[in-house]
Amino acid sequence: MEVLAGNTKDDQTVPAKVEQIQKEYGISQLIFVGDRGMITQASSQQIKGVQGLQTISALTHRQTVELLERKVHPPGVVR
Repeated sequence: MEVLAGNTKDDQTVPAKVEQIQKEYGISQLIFVGDRGMITQASSQQIKGVQGLQTISALTHRQTVELLERKVHPPGVVR
């Protein structure tokens, strides 16, 4: 666990933390779970191509609407 200054933007911490975790613990495969503020388009580009890294994040409103428009998932209750 680490506490950062309150004015630190979440997305600016992700690339450095991923690198730190992989080096410090010798981890070759890492799944990073973050909210929309942490895994932004900019931070995704910075960590794209990091060997063994997968990310999980929430969809943005725009991404959800696009899925509904493409009828990937019907509107209603998620099961």
